[in-house]
Amino acid sequence: TKKANQLKNFAGFLQHNSSAGSEFNTCDRLVSDPETIFSATQTQGMQVGSEEWVEWVQSAGTSNANFRVQVVPESQTEQEFPVYHSPTPCGIHSVQSVHVDPFGVVAEQISGNAGVGSALVVEMETEVNLDHTLRAGVAICSFLWKRQIEKANLPRPIHFVVFWNKEDELDLDPDVKKMKLEMMSAFGEVIFYSHEEAAAEQQARKTYFQKVYAAPWNEMPSRCHDYALANGLIQHQVGETSLRLAMSKVVVNRKPLRMYQGFAEAFRSGLDITTRKRHEGGVVVIQRGVYPDPRSPPESYRRHLAGERGKRRLLVDAKTGLEKPLMQRLCQTELKIKVLDFHPKAKKKYSFKEQLKIMAGTAVLAASHGSGLSNALWMRPGSVAIEVTLRAGYCCMPIPKENYENPHSPCTRSCAAYTMVNIADGILASGVKWFYLDPIIIDQPTGNSNRDTRRVHVDSDLFAKVIQGAYVVATGTKTTAADLNI
Repeated sequence: TKKANQLKNFAGFLQHNSSAGSEFNTCDRLVSDPETIFSATQTQGMQVGSEEWVEWVQSAGTSNANFRVQVVPESQTEQEFPVYHSPTPCGIHSVQSVHVDPFGVVAEQISGNAGVGSALVVEMETEVNLDHTLRAGVAICSFLWKRQIEKANLPRPIHFVVFWNKEDELDLDPDVKKMKLEMMSAFGEVIFYSHEEAAAEQQARKTYFQKVYAAPWNEMPSRCHDYALANGLIQHQVGETSLRLAMSKVVVNRKPLRMYQGFAEAFRSGLDITTRKRHEGGVVVIQRGVYPDPRSPPESYRRHLAGERGKRRLLVDAKTGLEKPLMQRLCQTELKIKVLDFHPKAKKKYSFKEQLKIMAGTAVLAASHGSGLSNALWMRPGSVAIEVTLRAGYCCMPIPKENYENPHSPCTRSCAAYTMVNIADGILASGVKWFYLDPIIIDQPTGNSNRDTRRVHVDSDLFAKVIQGAYVVATGTKTTAADLNI
């Protein structure tokens, strides 16, 4: 794992490549139709916070926020939870039948030719955030169960009988629901029991299988996602029980984990998606919009819509505080570039399959810290993900309430180590290279974490060179990995 600044030294090796797909067209649209690229008009330029905030960041920089990371030595045995290798991964276990209220028995085991294949009855979670979705564990635990069925040569085809808690389903955004069902369909046939349909009409849908399994979190008193996190069923990272915000350290594994082997490939195979060729691919820059909860208090909701608050973390040019100059400089590299926002409420909506298809053709992914970086999982191994950190101005987390939006530095106590690299391990485990780049400054946070910032200001020239160098590493353009000493 190296700092992304080192990538700028590789930029000179670049030999331009126009073989990326037609979807990498941001630079063309930047000239013809710029309003369709940027998710919001920015009216605020360089004002990033109080004078005290700017002075503190410029004086402290990242010197007081070193990474607190424990790197597993190359020779050390891979650290993995035993539950991942069990014949009953994640606690999934064989049962005779499964009853789900109010649908009655939704799956029953029966011998002979009357039963069809194997089925897992599983309650779904409601996360919008991709990283949280993976950490909640429904997707990867389902994959591990499927892998175990195939390894043990148990009855097939494979089915997933899925449902949500009634309250969760009724509150769930339809696009999020569609995405999650599409994710599960990559592993097998999905049989969905919906509370939005009459329960009586679905009770007759009971299906007979040769083998039936149930997830341990089904119909727990608490929500599935809360239960999964609390019990550490699965995290898209390793180390302590859970990479929660309060954890003391982050463990980064430099070797691919056995539990991830075949995970991304299973999605691509199930959805009939192929990855880019070695020397091809485009560049994706993820720029998220502001998507507040409409149920928030009216004043808070208005401020979110105005862009005054919220975890947008938009990458902008440090000289102007605007997004457009950054993208204009990036387009000067003549690489095929796409600015994306995969949020379900974004102006342009993508199905899960469409997201995977774009990422499978991506050589370089760049984004500020956030769940968007988890899309690197779907890239061809050997590709590059660049995380723009939030270290400039970081001091401690949580930030004391008295420091929200007032003219003070973010902390009154000693600075703590920077632990927001929790996404890196999942990226590395999938075979994608991870680099980090520190920003010049970030907007003064409006909440208890540096995540609560509107904009992340980067040196546009350096950012463009880093992207170019990353493209060389990802595609092997006019050089080799040995030449680059990586």
